[in-house]
Amino acid sequence: MTDMKKNTNYKIIILLQSRIATLGSLYLGWFGDPVANFQSGDLFNIYLGFSPCEMCWFARILMYPILLLIAISFLNNDKKVVDYVITLSGIGMVLEAYQYYIQMMTRANVITTTICGTDGISCSAADIIYGGFVTIPFLCLVAFIVIFITSWFWKKSNKRSD
Repeated sequence: MTDMKKNTNYKIIILLQSRIATLGSLYLGWFGDPVANFQSGDLFNIYLGFSPCEMCWFARILMYPILLLIAISFLNNDKKVVDYVITLSGIGMVLEAYQYYIQMMTRANVITTTICGTDGISCSAADIIYGGFVTIPFLCLVAFIVIFITSWFWKKSNKRSD
C-alpha cells in the first residue's frame, strides 16, 4: 500500500470519527437522549435537548475544528495538518478524561463539589448513562482517543515516507 493511500485511510478514519462526534454533540444539544427519543417515537423534538456544560463547550471547541481541518486536508493534501489534529485531540483527551472522572466520582459520592458549573449547568451531571458507565464525556473521550491514535499512526507514516 502506498504512503498516499495510507494517509488517505488515516484521514478517512479521522473524518468519520470527528463527523460522528460533531453530529452526535449537535443531536444531543438539540434533541436530547437518542435512545429515549427512539423509544418514545419522538426523535426530533427540540424541547428535549441538553444544554452543554462549560467543559462540553471546550470539548466542542476542540472537536469541531478537527472535522474542518481534515476536510480541508483532502482538498490540498496537507501532511502538516496532522500536527494540529494530534494537538487538539490530545488536549481533548485530557479534558474529557477529567470530566469523566468528575462524573464517576460524583456518582460514587467520592467528591461532592467541582470547579465546573458556574453557569448553572454542572459538569458532573450525567444527562445520559448507558450500562452504568457510558456518558456523554465518555463518548467524547473515546472519539478523541480514536482520533489521537489514528493521527499518531498517520504522523509516524509521514516520517517514514519523508
